[in-house]
Amino acid sequence: MPDKILLLITVDYLAPTDLPCYGNREVQLPSLDALVVEGVVYDEHYSPATFPQSSMKAWVTGQPSLLQEEDGLPQSDYCLTDELMEKLTSQEVHVSRIDCSENDFEDQVQKFFASAEKSNRSFCWLRLSTRHESSIVEKASQLENVIAQLQKNVEGYQETSIAWLLTSEQGQLIEEELPENISALYAAQLQQSLSRKLWRPLILSGNSFPEDCPQRIRSLTVSQDVHWTILDFLECEISSCSTSQSLLAGLSQLQQLDRQLLLLDENLAGLLTSTDLTVIAFNPDEESISPSARYYLKPEDRNDVNDLQTTAPEHVERRVVELRKLLGKIKQSEPS
Repeated sequence: MPDKILLLITVDYLAPTDLPCYGNREVQLPSLDALVVEGVVYDEHYSPATFPQSSMKAWVTGQPSLLQEEDGLPQSDYCLTDELMEKLTSQEVHVSRIDCSENDFEDQVQKFFASAEKSNRSFCWLRLSTRHESSIVEKASQLENVIAQLQKNVEGYQETSIAWLLTSEQGQLIEEELPENISALYAAQLQQSLSRKLWRPLILSGNSFPEDCPQRIRSLTVSQDVHWTILDFLECEISSCSTSQSLLAGLSQLQQLDRQLLLLDENLAGLLTSTDLTVIAFNPDEESISPSARYYLKPEDRNDVNDLQTTAPEHVERRVVELRKLLGKIKQSEPS
């Protein structure tokens, strides 16, 4: 019987608001709800960048990148798990990768658990690909089927420590059609919203977590934290990284942590804290950094629609200085 099994489920296009645990009332996901009851929902989880190359470098190294094109990096956010797989394999973890859209998905799941019987530690990454035009109901049905199938297979592993991680690769589609009844100004604000582009769902569940761990955590987390969590749970060596943290480290303490996240779009940079988001125009190919800024209170202003820059100019100026310093440090570290 294996000691530990970690199941990572990623959906290519999935917004937090597609799921009942984030407030959606259109769909019912009883299998996911069962995971939520035993786990933790992260309300403020973000990808570091809209362009995949930077997101991938952050995942692998724990450091965001300003480069939008880097040689040698694959063109999909989670293809970089090749490096994670190699790291796990080198430390004697049984690894498997399953495409949940394939017709033999159920057979692949059964084969993984059969192989897991021969290893003390096992990791399976299950990727669910949905069509761009898929409705929320269609995506929910696919996700429910994946989770339900996995739950059938873990029923016989009461003595095994099992962890689940569920997140999305690209979050909410920005190019989707907006409702006709909203104003042109509001629509434009939504299209420029860093929060809307980079907010991701994240659910961590397991059968061996502390009984007193919270069901919801509002501290800021970022996608490379998932990488560190996988290594931590499977008791693998973790290199020191000041910008990443394992979600398992003091689950009850995470609510108290204050953190700053750098968020990047093709022409925007943002400094996100637990209380506010400061956004400036930014082009990594230019030496100068814009002094003008937009400022939003968080988490109340989920979609960055109420710019309050004029209400706290001195505070915003300090945030801009912090953001400029952070961008400057990262630019200096990038290869020329």
